[in-house]
Amino acid sequence: MKNLKGKKVLITGAARGIGKMIALEFAMKGADIIICDADSSFFNKNDFKKNIKRIEDMGVSCYGFHLDVTKYEDILQVKKMILDLVGKIDILVNNAGVVFGGNFLEVPIEKHLLTYDVNTNGVVNMLHVFLSELI
Repeated sequence: MKNLKGKKVLITGAARGIGKMIALEFAMKGADIIICDADSSFFNKNDFKKNIKRIEDMGVSCYGFHLDVTKYEDILQVKKMILDLVGKIDILVNNAGVVFGGNFLEVPIEKHLLTYDVNTNGVVNMLHVFLSELI
C-alpha cells in the first residue's frame, strides 16, 4: 500500500514510545489515526490528549481509546465505537507489548504471564476481532 492518504490506521500501545512514533509516521503520510493504550496512568494525564492534538495538527483525524488487548470483550466494545465514529479500519499495527528484564527465575511468574498475555494473546485477540475488516 503506497498511498496512505485517508487510510484508517489502528495502532495498539500507542500512548508513547514506538507506538507513538508509528502513529506520527503514518500521520505524516496522510493516514487517519486511531491510537489505543492500556496504561491507565497515562490516560489520567493530559499526555494522551496532547498526542491526539499533535497528530490532528498534522492535518489528519485522530481518535484515542483506552484498550487492554488482553481483554477480548473490551476489544469488541472498542471495535463497535471505532466503527461508529471512524468506520472500517484499513491497517492494524499490533504494537502493544511489555517486557521485563532479569534472570528468568528471578522474574516473578506474574510478569512472565503478563508478557505472554499481552505479547501473544493480545495479538491473537486483536486479529480475531479485526481481521474480517482487513481482508
